Amino acid sequence: MKLKIDHIGYVVKNLNEAKNYFKTFYNFKVITKTILEKAHGVKLVFLDMGTKTVTALELIQPINKKSKVYNFLKAKGESFHHIAYEV
Repeated sequence: MKLKIDHIGYVVKNLNEAKNYFKTFYNFKVITKTILEKAHGVKLVFLDMGTKTVTALELIQPINKKSKVYNFLKAKGESFHHIAYEV
């Protein structure tokens, strides 16, 4: 079985600031609109990193304290969260 990485999840404090940072300094391109996932308490966007090995960078911002990633952000700051594989 070959595993292919679909995306890398990265938790951020401010989605718009992070999106602009990665666009400006790394030339990543936005490939989705901002997505609101109420069930997880987050909003997110996917960026194309311009490589052939990794499809996308997922930027994830908690929208409230009940969010599944709020405590992660509080404890670790903005950082790597997960790798998702294509299935």
